[in-house]
Amino acid sequence: MDYDETTKQACSREIKEETNLSVDLSILNFLWIDSEPKGEKQNVSIAYWSFKPTYAFQTITGDFAEPDEVDKVEWISLDELDKYDWAFEHDYTIMRVSLICFRTLLPEETIRRFEEKLKERNTLETNA
Repeated sequence: MDYDETTKQACSREIKEETNLSVDLSILNFLWIDSEPKGEKQNVSIAYWSFKPTYAFQTITGDFAEPDEVDKVEWISLDELDKYDWAFEHDYTIMRVSLICFRTLLPEETIRRFEEKLKERNTLETNA
């Protein structure tokens, strides 16, 4: 976070810097704060979520403010999570957010797979 910046503003700024997507603060919903360092995770993570289906059709182009931090930006299916090497265990964050926010939209097989992986990591707390 920058000086005199809210957590929502920091989230929106980081998304813009790393993906070149502009995110309206009004669509960001607070999810959790995690201040326990585990594995590769940074010491403090503040999670917001948003559901904006029109982003799925938006092409992401342009230069990123921090090109050394981003290799590639693309939309992927939840079934493809295991195909990528995620920094800071973000694959587990995606699974956790999916179960909290979108459980009713997920296929049963995906729910079972995510729950098993999160249990293995002791990160199944889906009641944020």
